[in-house]
Amino acid sequence: MKKHFLIFNRPKLFKKIKLATFFLLTILFTLLLFGEIFSRVYFALNPDQEQKVQDSLNQKNEFARLVNSEDCGFNKVRGLHPNFGFIYKNLRKDHKCYKKLEPNNFGFLRTRNYPEYKSHESFDILLTGGSVASGLAAYGGYFRFGNTYLERALNKYVIPPKGKKFRIYNGAQGGWRLPSQLIAISLYGKHFSGVISLDGYNELVNLNYGSEIDTIDLIGYTSIVKSYQEKSFLSYFLMNCFRLGQSYSAIKFSNLFLLLYSKGLSIYIDQSINEELGYTFFPQGTKSEVDYIRENIEKFGHYMDTMNASAKSQGLYFAHFLQPVRQVGKILTEKEKAFKSHIKREHYILLEKEFLQRKEDGMNVDSLSNLLSDIEEQTYIDSIHFTMMQDQKNIFNGNELLAKTIALKVAKMWNLKLKNVKSEN
Repeated sequence: MKKHFLIFNRPKLFKKIKLATFFLLTILFTLLLFGEIFSRVYFALNPDQEQKVQDSLNQKNEFARLVNSEDCGFNKVRGLHPNFGFIYKNLRKDHKCYKKLEPNNFGFLRTRNYPEYKSHESFDILLTGGSVASGLAAYGGYFRFGNTYLERALNKYVIPPKGKKFRIYNGAQGGWRLPSQLIAISLYGKHFSGVISLDGYNELVNLNYGSEIDTIDLIGYTSIVKSYQEKSFLSYFLMNCFRLGQSYSAIKFSNLFLLLYSKGLSIYIDQSINEELGYTFFPQGTKSEVDYIRENIEKFGHYMDTMNASAKSQGLYFAHFLQPVRQVGKILTEKEKAFKSHIKREHYILLEKEFLQRKEDGMNVDSLSNLLSDIEEQTYIDSIHFTMMQDQKNIFNGNELLAKTIALKVAKMWNLKLKNVKSEN
């Protein structure tokens, strides 16, 4: 009788399951619909936010650096540093990633080990800044990144004030912002005879995205915070969102998907920073945008003064340059126009005034904004970098011009004699 009852009521059971499934799917669809509508309204009120999330998904290295599983990925070859936040690990020569990176004894990419004492045989210079500066200092390696551009230019055009030749040491890292340059001068200046800093872009990226100019590269930092990488659910959620957005263009155009991804990424970074450092970096808060920008540009100027003072106190020759950017001083090709802009032209012009005012006051600083004013060919290969290839077809090698310009300006700033070099075509 019991068996007969179960068989007799099976259709009703299936019907109830179908109704329950339909009811749940209807609720889910309704929630998704309302979520999409809410997200569209949110992005309509905050149009810049939608573009930022789209850009994040379009750049393969943006979130991949956070939970990268590659053998020599960002979070595998860089480690935490008590002063800089992060730096390349002191890899052993038999490490599988060593040949790709060749970090020196202080964790700087493809450069000589820092000398223990100031050399009398050569005039040694520490070059500080971000990835563009690192590219001028580093020697060519596995990725053909760098070609000792600045060292070759100085030795070609300028007579060193002491010693037989110039030697440039890399004191820069990709993604670094102030105060890393000041810290590098303070920590390592005693090993060198001079310091050159080339920067400005990474700090303005911060300002464009609502952070103080001296906020650490949060993406870079959190990618190597081991304890928070192990927060599996959020990491798993974000990585799969990233992969879906990379693989299916239809998905990343869902406003709800973009909102969930952006909020999740924000939580990931904020919580990992708070957990590891114990405090939050100051956002714009209640300050007006005008006051916030002005204060940050002035802060950059204060850093310039402090860097100059630190170098002088150690008896170092010092020079500081505002790096060239696409937004100022060059007629862009169509390819160069297509690259995403991460800084604002007006911010750069305000920062340039800080440099030019100090130049007028006698400090050894200058702007390189007009470096490419006469160059019509493509020079930039992304939002800020020049090609690192010596012979890349149809692309002008901006690094050689940048290195030569810095070398000649440094000679004038430091009252150095020029070599008798035949005119170049």
